[in-house]
Formats: sequence, C-alpha cells, structure tokens
Amino acid sequence: MKRADTAGKCVEVDRLIKAERMDLLGYACYRLGNMEDAEDAVQDVCFRLHLRLKENDPEVINPKAYLYRSLANLCIRRKQEKTNFVPYPPDKLPELIETEAEDFEHEYQRIDLLLAEIPEEQADVIRLRFYGNKSFKEIADILGLPLTTVKSRFLYGLEKMKRKLHIS
Repeated sequence: MKRADTAGKCVEVDRLIKAERMDLLGYACYRLGNMEDAEDAVQDVCFRLHLRLKENDPEVINPKAYLYRSLANLCIRRKQEKTNFVPYPPDKLPELIETEAEDFEHEYQRIDLLLAEIPEEQADVIRLRFYGNKSFKEIADILGLPLTTVKSRFLYGLEKMKRKLHIS
C-alpha cells in the first residue's frame, strides 16, 4: 500500500472512531464496570488500529469490526487481570435482581451477573445490541456471522435471562 493510501485510511478510521466513540465507550463500560477503564480500553484499541493500518496489516479489512472485536477481547483480558474485581457468587443473583439499582455500579453488577449466566457468544450479541447501539446487521458484520445466527443468539440469550428473572 502506498503512503497516500495509508494516510487516507487513517483519516477514514479517524472519522469512524469519532462516529463510534460513544458506542464504543458504552460497550466497554458495561464490559469493564466503569468509565475510566472503558476510556483506557477504547483509547488502546484505537491506537492499535492506527498502528496496524500504518503497518499495512492485511487482517484489518473491516476497521469497525476490528475495533469492536479487539475491544471485546481487551475487555475480557482486563477484567480477568483486574485483581480487585470480585464478582458476586451465583447464589446472590436473586437477591441482587430483586433490589433496585441505586447507581451504575450496582446496575452493572446485576446485569453482569445475568450475562455471565448465558453463553458468552449470546452475551456479546446482547452487549453489542444494547450497549454498543448496533443493529443486527452491524453486529453480524462485526462478528463475521450470518444475520440469522446473530438474531438467534440474541433471542436465545434474552430468553435465558428472562428465565433467570422468572419473567414470562
């Protein structure tokens, strides 16, 4: 790729990042539990994307999909590494669900517990839909999956969450 092509791609990616920033932050915030960690994660992923573009990395075919996939992977790693993160045990789930969410952290913990009870591929589709504000088509593009698979994962995930909440 020529230098001018790389510069053009960087400008396009800058526009994409600006357009997606709030959705990326919302998605990361619900993956990590707070805005400060979310901002760090989004910044890291955006920086890595720019580096890969400058290196002409052939894996970056769809920058938007790269951003969300990389962000999801980074959030998983950071959450696992976080030493002070102690998730509530599953037996606390009914108690948390029945109480009112008083703040973001409490709400996050309640939702995180529910999402932890379903398969990760279903939880990720739900996160992208609600916290990333993505359409099913966009999620399919991001995850590299057929649209019907994305819709099925979303529906099955919600059904499992409803059963945990005892909602019919």
